[in-house]
Amino acid sequence: MEERIAARPEMSASLARAVDWRDLREFDLKTSRERLLIHDARIGDLAFDRTRHALWGVRHLNGISAIVVLEPPYRNWRLVWALPYGSDVYDLDVAPDGRSLSASFAEISGRQTLRLFDAEAVAHGDTSTRVVHDFGSAIPSGFTWSPDGAALWGSSYYTGVSNIWRYDVAADSMDLMSNAETGFFEPIELGDGSLIVFRYTGAGFVPSIINVTPLEDVSAITFLGQQIVEKHPVLATWNVGSPASIPIESMITKKAPYQPLKRLRVESVYPVVAGYMQRYGQRAMEAGAQIDLLARLYWYTVEFGLIATRDGLRIYGSGILSSAGESVYCLEDPRPRRLRFDLRRIMRTRYRIDDFQQLYFVIDDFQELFDATRPDFAPIYREIATLPDLEPTTRVDQDREFVPWSRKKIGPRISAAQV
Repeated sequence: MEERIAARPEMSASLARAVDWRDLREFDLKTSRERLLIHDARIGDLAFDRTRHALWGVRHLNGISAIVVLEPPYRNWRLVWALPYGSDVYDLDVAPDGRSLSASFAEISGRQTLRLFDAEAVAHGDTSTRVVHDFGSAIPSGFTWSPDGAALWGSSYYTGVSNIWRYDVAADSMDLMSNAETGFFEPIELGDGSLIVFRYTGAGFVPSIINVTPLEDVSAITFLGQQIVEKHPVLATWNVGSPASIPIESMITKKAPYQPLKRLRVESVYPVVAGYMQRYGQRAMEAGAQIDLLARLYWYTVEFGLIATRDGLRIYGSGILSSAGESVYCLEDPRPRRLRFDLRRIMRTRYRIDDFQQLYFVIDDFQELFDATRPDFAPIYREIATLPDLEPTTRVDQDREFVPWSRKKIGPRISAAQV
């Protein structure tokens, strides 16, 4: 469930929120009525633009974070910016005048930054941003605009404990505004020089009011580990050292050309899936509005894929392995269908997220996964766009049922070596 909620004042304080299986729903505070806007939208970090009545959000799917916008009546979303694989964006907010957006960005290196960008420009493809503060590896949390648009308020553990920070837009300065002992969170400006904050205590979070002024420094945080090392200096030498000190060359036992496919066995599935995922990630960055079709490929392979072996069907999908019941069901139960791998069929087929699968796709070997993601998907997307979606129970003439090589019964024994 998403923690961020966007208010729409023109509809008597109704709320749009992402709930259940990441649906987007609207809840009217006056009538307590709720209605579905988009099923399985996977859109969170919602922020409402009061000037245009637009709803901004962050959509997460298959490792890709994307900024999207929804216009009234909020039944469809439009992709604005799909970030590169390995980057994330969160705590999106819209300035009161609707001209600027703020958000926190996380890089795969661990770097966290607070940035501003132009709403109109990004909506037309200009993804340039301005870093207003680099927090290093400390996470900037919950930065939102003040009612007058003059500042951004949020919190961060940058000082070792969660303190309140303010970015002054006119002065282009980031100021530390509190010196907490246990931590302040989620600041709300009251307009009289004070803030409402959540103060962390042993009994949980307590709403509090604090007066704030810019600080030059804060008290040092004392850590138990630091005190122990200071008392027993020998502990500072207890570390694993640098990997550069390992004599790699002297540990090599043989040098020869490596032929990965000849050495491939079923127990090698995870390294293979990792390589497949890298290529899949490249296709995801190119997918744009067709990302849902690519999500189906992910679902029916990485999550719920089966592989044919001389000893019968085996599992390589991690979603199956997370369920002991489905691990037996997918191999032995006569109810689900098992079709030969077919890229176009998979992209057309919906899936269930709340029950055992009714349909599985079977590959002959892992090279089939690599071959599937090698071509340009653009012509395939255009072809599928003219065809209707299929339910998992739908049968089509082109379906190729899986016929096992052997009638030997597949037992419920499942191990890492077999999958």
